[in-house]
Amino acid sequence: MQHPAQTSQQREVIVPSPAATRSADIGGRWIAWLMAGCLAALALPPLLASVPPLLDYPNHLVRLWLITGGASHAPLSQMYAVSWGSAHTNVGIDYLGALLGRVVPAVPLGSGFIVLALVLPPLGAAALNRAVFGGAHWWQIGFVYFAWSATLIGGFLNFHIGLGSALLGATLEPRLAASAPQLRAGARFVIATVLLLVHVFALAFYCALVTGIAFGRDLPGWRRLGTRIGNALLAAVMASAPMLLLVVMAPHLPGAHVDEAGNALLWDFSALGKMYVLLSPIATYALKVDLVLAAVILAPLVWAFCTQCLKVHAGLLLSAGGLLVLSLAAPTAVAGTWWIDNRFPIMAVLALLAGTRPGLAVSATGRTLIAATLAGVVMVRTGWIGYVWHERQSDILALHRAVATVPAGAAILPLDNVPSGVDGSNFPIGRYFHNGHPTHWSLPVLAIMWQKAFVPNLFWAAGKQPLRVLPPWNEISFPEDGLLPWEALLETSRTPAHFVNWRARYQYVLLLNADVGKGIDSAAFPELQLARDEGFARLYVVSSVTRR
Repeated sequence: MQHPAQTSQQREVIVPSPAATRSADIGGRWIAWLMAGCLAALALPPLLASVPPLLDYPNHLVRLWLITGGASHAPLSQMYAVSWGSAHTNVGIDYLGALLGRVVPAVPLGSGFIVLALVLPPLGAAALNRAVFGGAHWWQIGFVYFAWSATLIGGFLNFHIGLGSALLGATLEPRLAASAPQLRAGARFVIATVLLLVHVFALAFYCALVTGIAFGRDLPGWRRLGTRIGNALLAAVMASAPMLLLVVMAPHLPGAHVDEAGNALLWDFSALGKMYVLLSPIATYALKVDLVLAAVILAPLVWAFCTQCLKVHAGLLLSAGGLLVLSLAAPTAVAGTWWIDNRFPIMAVLALLAGTRPGLAVSATGRTLIAATLAGVVMVRTGWIGYVWHERQSDILALHRAVATVPAGAAILPLDNVPSGVDGSNFPIGRYFHNGHPTHWSLPVLAIMWQKAFVPNLFWAAGKQPLRVLPPWNEISFPEDGLLPWEALLETSRTPAHFVNWRARYQYVLLLNADVGKGIDSAAFPELQLARDEGFARLYVVSSVTRR
């Protein structure tokens, strides 16, 4: 028999007072509103910048424009062609863009895809966290901080949309666990097929998530460990079936555009390189800012861990650990695709977020204060990124002015100005990543959309993009080209094969990043005549004598 005092005390815990209930409800409403506000704020930076400083984004935008009708108009119809049979994965925004592009112009359509790439990963992680642990929680607000990452700044839109879709697909796993095996297998196959269409890494992430969920929330004893591992492996095999079919049936796989040397694995095991890889989930334009704000976001997680108040899903944490190991062991590039290792830490962090919940013993007021702090940090970071994007629109305007006089059908050779001995702090914020990689490499392709000119560094790799460059233009273009430094044209031996005859094949040379350093040595290239100098962008005319 219980002591009356104990019974009374237990009732006070189990049956909260009306005032306490109202306080909890108020906290819950605040959490919901703050989460919605943080997600909605992610749309503001794309509204401030029609072409933000995202490495690959101009290529995505121009490809969408070509797919939705631009490639059908002369003279571009003699240069580029839409080829849906060339790619069967990593084409999610291409197919959706082809459908929506009939009613939505390319620029707002591209901005919409940026918003999806920003919103879906944190939203999916929050949805999976809710499915695993039950209900909304203030911890989920902090997930929005990780909408910004190195690969997002890289402009990997299909990748991020795919990650968010994989997380949302994984939220069905708790319900599918109680369904018939045939239904469970069919649902996983459909989800996996859609994810493979969006991006191949989205399917890989989905496999990691369903594997972790199938393993279970708690760590089993030795007798049950084999059964748990068997369930996890079976879930992984079922989810990966579409990938096996793609390998067997697709006429072109990613990497089909490169030769044997280009297909070779490229590794970077340097300490600095691995540090940048591990920082990919938070790194953008200014690493110090990213680190300080990330410390605030992760503080509640560390607090809960130190006070043994952290709830975890063992399977998802094991998946996160496996993805983290892959980030250290994976190559930097393979089959013509770069930043392979940078993608795994981002998947690991999203799995970690979904699989943890701080159980701090705080009041409703305390929960609201923590939620407000997390939301404040998220808003500050989003505002910071919005400021950087707004500042870099001056580069877009300079580029537009520089190419404004280029006639339709002309060929533009884009080059980069990489002045030696110039400190990175001399460049405007947002023109380079935190690790010194330029964000302006794909900007020249905008001249395709603006002036209907030919630009060689448009992405058109077989197996990855549904585009082709038509003869004879394909002779002076490489499917996934970067921005060549102008010094590489000084000697034929240093010039890529598709640019050796640039004097005869190009009417214009476009130099970017020209407002820092001296730029092209006019004495080394007397055939170039400066036509427009807009600071960031300079346009040169190639003398007609050299093109005879």
